[in-house]
Amino acid sequence: MPFKNIPIRGICFTLALFLLPLSAQAQLITSSTSLWNAIQYSGGNSSDPSVDQQTGQRESDLVGTSTIPSAYTAFDPASAGSLTDGTLYFRIRVAEDSQSANYSGYVWVGIDANSDGAVDIFAGVNRQGSSAQNVLRNPGTGSNTSPSTTSIVSTDLSPSPYTHTASNYNWAAVGAANYTGTNFDVDGGGTDYFLSFSIPFQALVDNLNTAGSGRPTPISINQDTTLGFIIATSQQGNSINQDYNGGAFSASSTTTFTSLGIITTPTTLATQITVPEPGTLFLCLLGLLGRRRRK
Repeated sequence: MPFKNIPIRGICFTLALFLLPLSAQAQLITSSTSLWNAIQYSGGNSSDPSVDQQTGQRESDLVGTSTIPSAYTAFDPASAGSLTDGTLYFRIRVAEDSQSANYSGYVWVGIDANSDGAVDIFAGVNRQGSSAQNVLRNPGTGSNTSPSTTSIVSTDLSPSPYTHTASNYNWAAVGAANYTGTNFDVDGGGTDYFLSFSIPFQALVDNLNTAGSGRPTPISINQDTTLGFIIATSQQGNSINQDYNGGAFSASSTTTFTSLGIITTPTTLATQITVPEPGTLFLCLLGLLGRRRRK
């Protein structure tokens, strides 16, 4: 047995050192991309063309190549006994920090929760003016299946907004501390930046399970539900007018998200887990101690 001659206390200490740092949300929001999952589109693509934002602000230009992901996700499931708690994380890569000492504008992640090609809810970042918060919002009353048919309700869904803290938001230059690669400037225009944010998964679950604008029928989800994401930047809180991730096209395009190929490859959050559930360490140690007693 590999642990036969190793003291149980030594195994426990080693496992604690390995697992405990991963469970800290404040560390995950700033952590290296080695703890995140690259978002992919059809064919394994994870890129976005440079200089394709619609309003000229390079800070809102999503960037990436076939080998340098433009966006990431991560999921902390929290407790082992629930499929609907925990925290959902997103990270996007933009061309530069050019407008202020922080991001200026909105970042939107439209979530297709029932695999019909339409946005069912938006999770986002509001850094417009003096705002500094993460939000959940309903889509508008259109079909929300293409850029031209998609809008965003200006009212935040409860319990959002979430004021930015060190554990739910981070804006940082791409570098050795937060990126596993060596190219820190995809488009050659200056150091790229990562914007990372998180949303409590239970709040997403609860709001989707309620009918609302753009979602006439409640949708039930958990961490095993297949989801698709549509990622974009904007200078407006009620529509997307800058850069959709995954391709170069007009923000007023009438072509569906599905045909454009910018709904991410369907995934479950259970496959995006990059931190151990709190019970993992306890159960492992319990098993080791039980084995020790039986000898």
